[in-house]
Amino acid sequence: MGIKQVEEASLEGYEGPIFPEEIKELNKILRAVVRKHLRQKDIDTLKEIENVERISYAIVTTDRYRWNFALFARMRKSGEVIVVFPRLTSFVLDRSVAVYVKSKASISVQEVNVFLERIQLRFHRAWRRQTRKELQEILDPISKD
Repeated sequence: MGIKQVEEASLEGYEGPIFPEEIKELNKILRAVVRKHLRQKDIDTLKEIENVERISYAIVTTDRYRWNFALFARMRKSGEVIVVFPRLTSFVLDRSVAVYVKSKASISVQEVNVFLERIQLRFHRAWRRQTRKELQEILDPISKD
């Protein structure tokens, strides 16, 4: 079962929401990280992605939904992409990640997908780090025996 994509959640001054193909994979990885407890430091590492200008925690769309956080990225000289991340309810995403675009020059779907892939990589690293730590906690007592 896929995560609900809310098409009527507009953001003033931006086109969207759009749901490029890479959104499915990002939702999948984000779900895995959320199950392992998404931490603030995992979110903070997203600032290191090329073109990311800031992270905001105050994004509300026209459907009055308050997003967990949003990444603002500069694309080309005159374009901006916002990737918004849903709230978590009992460690479950309550809707899909979404993308909004503002641009004087067109931003291609390919550019957006490459940016989403970079985000996926950061979350995948966080998931691996958390999984490795949990595995080590299980193996340490066994190795002491």
